[in-house]
Amino acid sequence: MTVAEIKRAMWLLPVWMGTVVLAALAPILAGAIEEELPMWLAVLLGAAVIAWPAWVTIRARRRYRARLRELSDLITGAPSIAERPAPLPLRFRLWLIASPLLVVIVLVLVVTAPGDGNSCVTKGIATAAAREGICQRGASLFGGGVTYNVVDAGHVLRMPGYDAQLLATTTLTTPVSNAASDPALYPDGTGTLVCLEVAITNRRSTPLTYDAAGADVDLLLQSPRSPATAYQFPDLPNANGEPSPSLAAMPPIQPGQTAVGWVAFVAPEWALQTLNARATDLEFLLPTNGDAGPSAASYVGQIRLWKSANAAGARALADNPIA
Repeated sequence: MTVAEIKRAMWLLPVWMGTVVLAALAPILAGAIEEELPMWLAVLLGAAVIAWPAWVTIRARRRYRARLRELSDLITGAPSIAERPAPLPLRFRLWLIASPLLVVIVLVLVVTAPGDGNSCVTKGIATAAAREGICQRGASLFGGGVTYNVVDAGHVLRMPGYDAQLLATTTLTTPVSNAASDPALYPDGTGTLVCLEVAITNRRSTPLTYDAAGADVDLLLQSPRSPATAYQFPDLPNANGEPSPSLAAMPPIQPGQTAVGWVAFVAPEWALQTLNARATDLEFLLPTNGDAGPSAASYVGQIRLWKSANAAGARALADNPIA
């Protein structure tokens, strides 16, 4: 390489490496915003993506400087006169201009995409702060995603058209009739019937049929072996041992009225270990009249079963076994 070529390489290399870094950071940032990557992992990957190109660039520039010293005049120390390098090909010059610009545009679009600033991580709802509020997950430039409305036990969950509040918790050991279908969850043919008393207030101008056929309320239960694994259990109306009345069997709720009923979930025997563990929630969907479709889960309300907002919430979470 001539002196001119070395000098050109010394400024081309950082530009090329910088483009690589930006291109690698874009999907990491997108994953963090859309909560597909935990924040700690995104920070770790981002640091690695920045550190490696920086190290390569520093080492290469040191070699280039050493080569320049070898080509310098031994008496004056000035670089020897060399021919000018051949001009860069047009496609390479276009790449130098377009690549960083395209990467920056992608980063800007990711940062300003729907959900930014409103994601469950950025609002502190899905972080150690565990704030209450409304947030989004999985939103993209083209919309979509799921809206989550999260409150602590003891507070009223205000869903579109209705309110929900947790009143009491009770559990008992129960035989599982279809245990063979999932022996990993019910190895002994028995499980835990988790029963939760809830109040539903109709804020619409028309009667509200809620949780018909057990389609509108779920229990999100964390695994005791793997905190990153969660199981979702549907409401089982009129389960054997469930206190009455069952919410699913109640008549339509008239406008302005409140119905108090129970929801029941057949969970594994280890349910009591994680029933009040972080990220275990009672989930409410929009009313489906027993016909849950793809849009039923586009708006999810969650009452935390692991965090109480007040004394009423603590009482509601206190397990009061019925057997």
